Amino acid sequence: MGEHSIELNPNTISTNPADQTPFLLLESNQGFEIRLEDLAATPEISDWDYNDTVWFISVDEKPGTTDPEKVKKAVEPLPKFATKISGPGRFSYPPKSLAIVTDSTAAGDAADIKRVGPADIRVVDQVGGGWPQVRWELAKEPVGTIGALILSGHGDYGGVAAADAKNSLVVKTLDPATLQEIKQRLAPGAPIILAGCNCALAPTGLQSLANITGHPVIANTGELSDGNFGTGDWGRFDPKP
Repeated sequence: MGEHSIELNPNTISTNPADQTPFLLLESNQGFEIRLEDLAATPEISDWDYNDTVWFISVDEKPGTTDPEKVKKAVEPLPKFATKISGPGRFSYPPKSLAIVTDSTAAGDAADIKRVGPADIRVVDQVGGGWPQVRWELAKEPVGTIGALILSGHGDYGGVAAADAKNSLVVKTLDPATLQEIKQRLAPGAPIILAGCNCALAPTGLQSLANITGHPVIANTGELSDGNFGTGDWGRFDPKP
């Protein structure tokens, strides 16, 4: 792979929560540039996929094709700095949750969240205005009362995507005014829950979101459907100073 080679080390190897097969996880903020022709010419690489900002690259572990010192057969699906809450299954949304569903999701996602959520959950559907629209919705709630802020959409780096990428609800675009509303409106210790696929597989972004907001961030390593069902592990990223 020449100048595009990637050393397979414990920091870049993870496992697919669904079948425990190993894959290489490359986050865009690490500065890697990968070309498909390079991947196709590498015998250790058997498959690859790209989800907005994260490369998922399957690694062939046939004897003799991969250095056993560089590929771990059993790596925790969740990053070491996340606290595992539970394995695959449903995650119960707290009372007084506010759910923001972006316009990147399939029809019915908002209804699913409403159906599986607590009786007092408020769901705002088809949000395409980015963080300013979230700020508007947060301001409708009394100070310190929101039990959880649920962000629903296709998984993106450090958040969830919107139909227009510039309006995605991700940590890198979180503006000071919305950050202030999050800090004011959420109850002490209330989590930010990312209801999107594979969100916990971008740990740096989630840890950054937790640190900036001062609230724990909860996400799943696998696919998410039916409002709150995750096929992977549920994990929590606690804010750090």
